[in-house]
Amino acid sequence: METCYEQVRERDHGYCVLCWLEGQRVAGTEVHHIVPRSKLYGQWEGLRRDTRNLCCLCQKHHHPSPSRKENQRILRYLRERYGYQYGERVFRELLDEMNLPPAGELEEPCPGQP
Repeated sequence: METCYEQVRERDHGYCVLCWLEGQRVAGTEVHHIVPRSKLYGQWEGLRRDTRNLCCLCQKHHHPSPSRKENQRILRYLRERYGYQYGERVFRELLDEMNLPPAGELEEPCPGQP
C-alpha cells in the first residue's frame, strides 16, 4: 500500500510544482503541507495525510516555506488540474483572496506532459 507521500510524488511526477508553474522541470525532493500541520488539529487532523494538502517541492521552494500567495497558486493548480474540492475552512482561508477562473481554464500543463 502506497503512503500519501508516495501518492503525491507519483501524482506530481517527481517535479517541484512551483518550478513547474514557472516553466522549469526541477526534481521535487520534498513533500510540502500546503496548510501547515500546526494548523491541522482536532477536526482537521485528517487533512495532514490528505493528498489535496500535499505537493512536491524542491529544496529551494520548501526552505523557507512557501508564502501564502505561493500556497494559493499550488491550491489553484491542484484544483484545476485534478478537480480537487476545497470546501473545508482551512483551505477556503487560502483560496478566498483569489479570483479563480472557471474550472477547466488552467493554462499550465500537468507535470510529465508536454
